[in-house]
Amino acid sequence: MDLVCQWFQNNLDIVFFVYGLSFVVMGLAISFQPKKESEFSIAKILWLLAFFGITHGINEWLDMWAIIRGQNRGLDLVRWFALVISYFFLFEFGRRIFRITSSKCPSWRKQIAKPFGWWLSPIIGIFILIAGFTSFDFWKTGSTWARYLLGFPGCVLTGLGFLSYYRCEKEKLEPLKVKAHFLLAGLAFLIYGTLSGLIVPKGDFFPANWLNTDSFLLTVKIPVQVFRAFCAIVSAVTVSGILKVFHYEQMAKIQNALAEREKITEGIQDGIFLVDKNFKVIWANNKEKDAYGDIIGDFCYHATHKRDSVCQPPQDPCPLVEVLKTGKPQTLIHTHFAQSGEPLYVEVSAYPIRDEQGNIVKFVHLSRNITEKMKLEETIKSIGDPLIVINSKGRITVANPLAMELAGYIEEKELVGKHAGIIFAEEEEEEEEEELLQHIGLGILSKNGSIQNYETEIFTKGRTQKIPVSVTASLVKYQNRILGIVCVLRDLREIKQLQLQLIHQGRLASVGELAAGLAHEIGNPLQTILGNTELLLMETKNEELEAIKNASLHCKKIIEGLLDFSRQQEMNFVPEDINKLLEKTLSLYGKQLELKKIKVEKKFGELPKITVSPSHIEQVFLNMITNARKAMPKGGTLTITTSCHAELDSASLKIPKQVRDDNFVVISFKDTGIGIPKENISKLFEPFFTTGKDGSGLGLSISYGIVKQHGGEIYVFSDGENKGAEFVVKLSTPGGG
Repeated sequence: MDLVCQWFQNNLDIVFFVYGLSFVVMGLAISFQPKKESEFSIAKILWLLAFFGITHGINEWLDMWAIIRGQNRGLDLVRWFALVISYFFLFEFGRRIFRITSSKCPSWRKQIAKPFGWWLSPIIGIFILIAGFTSFDFWKTGSTWARYLLGFPGCVLTGLGFLSYYRCEKEKLEPLKVKAHFLLAGLAFLIYGTLSGLIVPKGDFFPANWLNTDSFLLTVKIPVQVFRAFCAIVSAVTVSGILKVFHYEQMAKIQNALAEREKITEGIQDGIFLVDKNFKVIWANNKEKDAYGDIIGDFCYHATHKRDSVCQPPQDPCPLVEVLKTGKPQTLIHTHFAQSGEPLYVEVSAYPIRDEQGNIVKFVHLSRNITEKMKLEETIKSIGDPLIVINSKGRITVANPLAMELAGYIEEKELVGKHAGIIFAEEEEEEEEEELLQHIGLGILSKNGSIQNYETEIFTKGRTQKIPVSVTASLVKYQNRILGIVCVLRDLREIKQLQLQLIHQGRLASVGELAAGLAHEIGNPLQTILGNTELLLMETKNEELEAIKNASLHCKKIIEGLLDFSRQQEMNFVPEDINKLLEKTLSLYGKQLELKKIKVEKKFGELPKITVSPSHIEQVFLNMITNARKAMPKGGTLTITTSCHAELDSASLKIPKQVRDDNFVVISFKDTGIGIPKENISKLFEPFFTTGKDGSGLGLSISYGIVKQHGGEIYVFSDGENKGAEFVVKLSTPGGG
């Protein structure tokens, strides 16, 4: 025993080294332990204990240095400063650990915390500084008071703090099996507080002159530093054990996060798997496993495409390859094959995962089965009528090819995604739901949930034209909330045109009967007046008689027009070249157009010969040219176009479907004149309708009748006054009409 005691006394430098190392290790262990986001309140103050461990350990190493090299005033000052600072951190840790309270903390803990306010530490520190610097031996006196006022209470508070903290957090800590660590740490600090806080260097005041390191050595025969070192070792070990709670907490968080991720990935209706840079699947959720089997470790292209190499464009571009090229997420539609071999339409989105240097190391592969959606879209596209689907926000989500064609759109993106007001509203604005319903089907749709054959108008692309349509629509609802509207449209232009023709033909028939009667009743008396007037003029020249004659001749001309209008004219049908008939008409009338400064542009296409009555068709052409001349009193351009189809200067959408037919020849007369008010277009072919000062108003009516006798049609288009007009004549080709 004496040898052991002697060994410790002779090797105090080793004791101090181990002593200091224990506390430094404790401080570093606390410092390097991740605890930033811990739910344990002690984590916020452990940095104080870490600073104590490091600074106190350095202090013990300085004591070791003093033993080896001897003491000097400079070293003593540094040792004293390190000691005071270390105990200051320990005292502050002990003070704060008692201020961590909860409803489960013992009442005595709360009572201890009350007198230990923040102001206590600065007061003690000031007292120690004054005591040390006013004494003869500042190191001994200052260190003694630091041990009494900071070291001893700091250790006691820390020891009791560990014991009571476990009691406060027992519910959380008990499953982690760290009770022994808290108990031993508490006891180690309580014992260390006695050994380092009360057993001080010998002094000339009580109790330093009675209980000191010298008296302890005389009694125990072993230096007190040995026992302090043992407490330091126990403290380092037990505090390191306490730090395991943060490791357990991190592991629990990771496990919870993994479990949460599992819940999320399994709750998502989409398939998700992770792929490495070699295109191998390293993780997959159950959705993907159910669809493709056990694919982990398999290549993604083999697992989903049943192929032995990476997918290649243009038929099957690989989104992962595109991500590698661009560095950005990619979304594509692929055809995958399930375990059963059944093809699936899948929307695939690939996202890069990067390392700290920004290099792509993995991919997130997200796939959504859109087979039913694609089948539905194919069904919608195959519907024989224009169909539009509008969502609850009033935006068009589906438009089949017939709807696109009707509204004059070529690419789907021009219409899909746009607000339905682009085709239904008077002004191209995003309207409220109720206002949109008014355009599609008034209030009937919102009340009944559906409408049948509701007549309205839609706008074409660029809002250049209104097209009459009938709408059959249904609301799509869920829990009394409107999800969207399905609209089936029917183009009414042909029906409207036929209705107008029937009305017009009925009017012409009635007017024709009236005209025939009037011509007969007025013609005979008029002939008598004209004959007698000519006899009188043979005997004498008289201005009044000349006026009567001219008026009679004008009336006779009107009567002849009425007779032409009222009866089916005898026609001699022969095969003719329409272009040559136009050239002939222009050669007879072209000089008058030149005098009126009207330029004629001819755009004649290659036409087959068609069976017509040449003289009567020339009469129609002459009437068209005459009307164009009258519409351009100050000159302009007359464009005459012929074609076997509707590739004319006017927008093709303006010409009804029946014009766009390869079984007909189409002749267009387009002028740049004064135009036609919209309200007059429907009256142009009515007998006696004229807007000019001269003329009988029968020219277009007669032309209409001639064309109808040829099995053809006449159409008029004008955007309004001062915007020109276009007359289109449609005549049947051989085998057509």
